[in-house]
Amino acid sequence: MSNIKKIVTDKKRNYYVKDDSKDYHCKDGMIRKEDLKVGTAKSNKDKEFYVFNASKVDQFKNLKRAAQVMDPKDLGIILSNTLVDKDSIVFDCGSGTGAAACFFASYVKKVYSFDVREDHKKTLEENAKNLGLKNISTSIKNIYEDDLDVKDKCNLFVLDVPEPEKAVFNVDKNLEIGGFLVAYNPCITQNNRLVDSLPDNFMHVKTIEIIEREWHAEGKKVRPQTKEFSHTGFLTFARKIGK
Repeated sequence: MSNIKKIVTDKKRNYYVKDDSKDYHCKDGMIRKEDLKVGTAKSNKDKEFYVFNASKVDQFKNLKRAAQVMDPKDLGIILSNTLVDKDSIVFDCGSGTGAAACFFASYVKKVYSFDVREDHKKTLEENAKNLGLKNISTSIKNIYEDDLDVKDKCNLFVLDVPEPEKAVFNVDKNLEIGGFLVAYNPCITQNNRLVDSLPDNFMHVKTIEIIEREWHAEGKKVRPQTKEFSHTGFLTFARKIGK
C-alpha cells in the first residue's frame, strides 16, 4: 500500500492516487510519476499540488462501492458505544461494499462478514486486500435462514439488513452474553420491529440517530452550510444479558 498517495490542490480539491508508478492525470493537468513524492508538485498546467501518503480515512473514503455504505460517523458511534478492541470478534451481516467490515477490522481481532450476494463478497474481498486487512472472513449466507457455521462467539453483531427482526435467532445463537447487537436502518420502523422482536434475554439499550452539521468558516462568513445531508440512518443498540 506504500504506492498509494493522496494529493490535494489549493487546499480544497482532493485527488486520490492509487498507483504512483504511473503519471497521474486529472482536471488540473498531469503530474509526472517522478514528482509524485511527499511534498509539493506541479502539473503540466503549472498547478501546484500538495502530495502526502494516504491515511486510513483517505483509503476508507475511496473504497470500491457496490452498495450504499455506512457513514463513518455512524461506524464511529458504534465503536465508542461498544468499545470493541484487539481481542474482540465482530459479525457483520449485510456486507455490501464492506465498509463496516474494513472499519472494524482495523480495531478488532477478527471480522466475519456475511451477505447473500457474490458481487458484494468479491467487492469486500478486493477492498480488504487493497487495505492490507487479513483478519476478515467472508461468506455467502442468508442471515434470515442459514446457520452461520462459525465456532467463535462474537462480542459485537452488526445488522445492516432490511428486516433485522428476522435475524434475531442468529444473533442470539452467535453473540456472547454481555455482547452487543447493533442494527443500522434508514427507516425508524425497521428498528422498531427489531426492538419488539427481542427475546427476554436481550435488553434494548437505545435507538439513536447521529446528526452532523457542517459549518462554513471563512473570514467573517461563519454559518451552517447551505446544503445539509446530516441524516444517514438509525442505530439500535441492544445487549445480550442472559442465555
